[in-house]
Parts: sequence; structure tokens; C-alpha cells
Amino acid sequence: MTTFADAVAATADRVKVRTDTVGTGPVTLGATELLYQSMQLAFGGLGVCRSSYLMYSQTQWETGFCFYDFDSDPLTVARNVPMDGSSGTHTLVDFTAGDKYFVISPISSSGINTGVRNNMDAGVDEPPTANDDNTRGYGTGSLWRYGLQLWQCTSAASSAAVWKLLSSGSVVDADVKSTLVTTTDATPTLIGDAFPIYPDIGSNPIRHFTAYVYANEAATGDTAAWRVEVGLALDGSLIVVGTPEITQIFAAAGAAAWAVTVDYTASVMRLKGTGEVAKSIIWAVKLVHVFQIELG
Repeated sequence: MTTFADAVAATADRVKVRTDTVGTGPVTLGATELLYQSMQLAFGGLGVCRSSYLMYSQTQWETGFCFYDFDSDPLTVARNVPMDGSSGTHTLVDFTAGDKYFVISPISSSGINTGVRNNMDAGVDEPPTANDDNTRGYGTGSLWRYGLQLWQCTSAASSAAVWKLLSSGSVVDADVKSTLVTTTDATPTLIGDAFPIYPDIGSNPIRHFTAYVYANEAATGDTAAWRVEVGLALDGSLIVVGTPEITQIFAAAGAAAWAVTVDYTASVMRLKGTGEVAKSIIWAVKLVHVFQIELG
């Protein structure tokens, strides 16, 4: 029997699959994400192999080395050597129920360095920049969570750091952004974010956004919908013009407690959905950038 140490060291590009795995055990592979390749396609001809990986949900994450035996069990990956994660270093994350992704991803330039800094705070106000470098504790393999996006550092050179967008819960098509998020409690949760406004796009820009939010619980059939109108301006920092207009279009009696709110930071406007405890509610958001004008 091939051991982890004896397995062929391998890696692959664009491997990303969904998984409903919970706990600290092996990963059961699900559907392959659009435009990515499956584990079977990437490693099927290599026999027994090992590779570095990233596994994450909206609230938990883990990096490490995995063991994959295509011939024995093509739909299972063993999480043999955890390196870092939301539960700490060298500790398997006890993943909870919900959407998760399994990605073949480098951990660091050496493949074993775990001393780099990660920034997985859901409240981070902006994506990483070239200045988020080795002088700030980041290194190759560092992870950065921004809203629904997950970034990884591929080079941490001083003042010239390079960060790669690994995945996002959003799909952008021209000036339309769509997101799909599930909540299971009454905590206000990020369900969509507006396109950030940066100073270099013009002088004192003003933008108008319209968002349509739909929420549904499959178990009961309860559903609700809202329309949100927001005006944003940039004059040194991001401000909301007037008061965001949130209109509930309809709501079933069982959805009476659900709500949509708007908040903003120095760089981005966010939509948040509040559901109910012990109810699995799917929130679908379509955010439209209606127009932008420059003043001054």
C-alpha cells in the first residue's frame, strides 16, 4: 500500500470542486466549478499522488497537503497534513454544514512554510494591494478574504506584492453582478457588494446602483423580495447620497422576520441579509450599476 510519503508529489492548474464534507475527515468531491477541471481529470493518470490544497467556506478555511488515490477512490481526497486554517496551525478544521470548495493551490514558495500571515477577517474593507508585502508579514501562499472574494499572495516582494484572485461568490457581467449566499441564522450576512469606487476613476464620481434581492427557504417555500436604490459619491471617502431606499416587493407570512440592510466602508457598499435561526435561506442578488457621472 502506498503511503503519503511515498506518493507522487504533483500539482495542477484550475482544479476547483464543490464539497458538502463536514467535520475533520476526508473530502468527498462534488461538482466541478465552471471553467475549472476535476481532480479526476487533473490527477487520474498519475496513480497515487499528493498535493497542496485549500478548502474553504464563507466562514472557515484550511490549507495543507492531501493524498489522492484515483484508482482506489476517485471521489475522495484525504486531508493528511493540515498546515494552517481558521482553527490554527497544524489543526484540521471541523467544517460545518454549508457550501464549501476544494482547490488545488500552492501553500508557499517552499511548500512547507507556515509562518506567513493571513487576513481572513470578513470585515476587511478592501482587496490586497502591492504594499501588503513581506514587510507586513505576508508571504507566498498568504490568504486574504475580502467580502465574497478569496485572494492568495503569489509574490511578497517589498512594495511589489502580487495577489491572485482564487475565487469569488460573485459573477460580473459588464455592469451587472450576481451573487448567491445561504444563511442559517439571524446574523446580518454579506449577500452582495457594489463595485468599489477608487479615486483614480475620475474627479468626485457619483454612482447609482439598483439591487434586486430574492430570498427563499426550500423547506417551507417561504420567499420574499426587495428592491434597493443607492447613490454613492466619493469626496475623499465614500459616502451614501441621501438615504438608501429599500422597498419590500413581497413576502410570505413565514418570511416576515427577514430583512435587507445597506452599509458602506471607505471603499465599498455592501448589502446584508438577515434570516432566521435554524432556517436555511438562499439569498439571490442582482446588483446593477445604473450610471456614473464625474463632477468637478
